[in-house]
Amino acid sequence: MSNYEWERGTFKLPSAEFAGFRQAVQEYDRARKEKVFALTQRFWKGLTRREQTDVAAYRDALSRYVYGHYSNGSASSVPDPLTEDVYAKLLVFDTKPRRVLASDMDYPTNRSTVFRDGEATVSFDKDAKTVTWDVDENNHAVDSAHETELWRVFSDRMGKVRWTHGTGGSMAYHSEYDDDYEVGGGANTCSGAYGYLGIAENPHHVRPFVNAKGQNIGVDVKFSRYGTVVGKPVVMDRFGRPIRKPASRPAGGGAPGRGKTTAKSTPGSFAPTQRGEGSDVRL
Repeated sequence: MSNYEWERGTFKLPSAEFAGFRQAVQEYDRARKEKVFALTQRFWKGLTRREQTDVAAYRDALSRYVYGHYSNGSASSVPDPLTEDVYAKLLVFDTKPRRVLASDMDYPTNRSTVFRDGEATVSFDKDAKTVTWDVDENNHAVDSAHETELWRVFSDRMGKVRWTHGTGGSMAYHSEYDDDYEVGGGANTCSGAYGYLGIAENPHHVRPFVNAKGQNIGVDVKFSRYGTVVGKPVVMDRFGRPIRKPASRPAGGGAPGRGKTTAKSTPGSFAPTQRGEGSDVRL
């Protein structure tokens, strides 16, 4: 059954986390493209002279290569994760076949901000300190995107972010069976929420996390007087139990609920007295 779907969310990152997050995605992207490049070189070396010069023969060899990398040789099965990337680099139309060069690979640099893998895109905004996960609408696009290594790297890093107040966010999912395209709308589903902003936006979907102070943060979810769901961050112990603050003691060190009490302020409360004629003597 078809299911045209999309998923997207923009998350505010703590300033201390932004560079490391982007670097992790860049390293993954370069490693993947290096694997693709190595496979294109292996493919080219395996071609006959005719296949390297004749477009029709080249395309036949490429079709055999792609077909051979499907999981069980069936055109309806799932291909090797890198096959589609390799195919895109090797495919030619009206030009003479040639070896793929390193300059064709579009390797990322320290200035790269957009990274793609199949249906998925991860992009960064340096000025706003945000990262965006985006899957454009297509048939089973989100299912495909969640099978990519880019999703694995993205979700792994999101789980390791030490969130600060005012950071985090939510991710919305939409399918062809929905009719509302706004985060938080009745027809959309929140498919992920992170950090303090996630608690404020979609408290039911936030997983516990460690904040920048090293504290374990959970969520206390309640209904407001107006019937809306309200989330509140709660510091947890290592067993996942809320840490309750001890009752505050009043100034002067007295017991909670009592003011400072002395013998002078309450005569007779602490020591017996003997009253002589015209005198007040304490024993």
